Amino acid sequence: MYHIGYVNANSLPDGKFAQAVCLFEKMFDFLFIAEHWYQHHESRLANPLVYCSTSLPLQSLKTPSRGRQHGGIYLLVKPHIRSLIQSTSCSTYSISVSLPGFRFAAVYYPPYSISEETLKTNIYELGPLDLLLGDINTNFPSPTFAATRRSKSTLAPRSIFFQNWSANTNMLHICDPSKETISCHIPDHAFAKSHIKSKITLALVRTRTLGFRTDHQYLLHIQYSSQNSNSPSVPQTQLPPLPSTIPTRFHIQRLRNPDIVRQYHQTWTMMESLFSSSKQSESYDIDMLDYLLCSAVQAVAESVLGTYKPEECRKMDDKIANRLATEFDIPASIQLLKRTQRSSSVGVQLVSSTSMATPMEECVNHYSKVFNGILAHHYPLYKIQLLTN
Repeated sequence: MYHIGYVNANSLPDGKFAQAVCLFEKMFDFLFIAEHWYQHHESRLANPLVYCSTSLPLQSLKTPSRGRQHGGIYLLVKPHIRSLIQSTSCSTYSISVSLPGFRFAAVYYPPYSISEETLKTNIYELGPLDLLLGDINTNFPSPTFAATRRSKSTLAPRSIFFQNWSANTNMLHICDPSKETISCHIPDHAFAKSHIKSKITLALVRTRTLGFRTDHQYLLHIQYSSQNSNSPSVPQTQLPPLPSTIPTRFHIQRLRNPDIVRQYHQTWTMMESLFSSSKQSESYDIDMLDYLLCSAVQAVAESVLGTYKPEECRKMDDKIANRLATEFDIPASIQLLKRTQRSSSVGVQLVSSTSMATPMEECVNHYSKVFNGILAHHYPLYKIQLLTN
């Protein structure tokens, strides 16, 4: 069984992103987070739980942005399920996922900033689907409304389009059995292929009861049961691939300011309270706990300390070294020494003292002798080979 979630976050600052990670770990195998507004986007993509994101509109890439970005969807996937994903496809408004025998997609269609032609093009480009869910910003006639046989002219054009689309593609609108009327009147909806509807259930979960701040009252929770959904038997030890992006760097030196230290402590205390409700979750494993801790540290450091890109800083004059030279405390001296070592070691190749061993083997042999009384009697020594191009 797969647990698939969709929530409109209505912005995704640091604290709310950590909150979303908690919801994801407790409830879902896949979680779509809509309207992330591309906040801290590069660092979000480096997070090991974020599988992919929608792309920025072309006009946002060509011209300077005034104010914040809009829209955006993240897909979070459990590490042990990633190997089941055959392919994904991302556009400005949608993400589609292909699993063995099951294909689903999530969309976010804003109420005004997308033309109906663009919307229609996007949804038809998704191709055949077994499940579609997302915020499409329209509503549908409830069972009571449908029973009156009122004219479709009273419905919005977008609502009429999706009713026609679902009929032409053999998709059915899914409702929460306990909230049928609400399922039709909220902006977030789910559609399933008619032949698998019996395998899919929808539950509307109040975001307020989850403590997740958003202007959407409900989160969509899909449960899909199939003979092919063998996710529980997938080994939990499989790790996701390492991110290809450059690791985030933080302004650690700002912690020398007592006010920054207090702010960091307060922010971390708030972040820790967000995770406290999930500490007893039986679904946690050691790798997921590590991901959650890294996510919390990253969120706090981004919020309080700020980030920088080393490759961009190297292009500018080194003003920090000049300032450090005028300070006389130990941290400043260590920082100045490290900066001098880095600048003097660029392009220097490591070589062995003899031709009998590689630099790595020589280092291992040296420290094996140094700690012979501790390591040699308790741990087997393995030969380390240095791979060179």
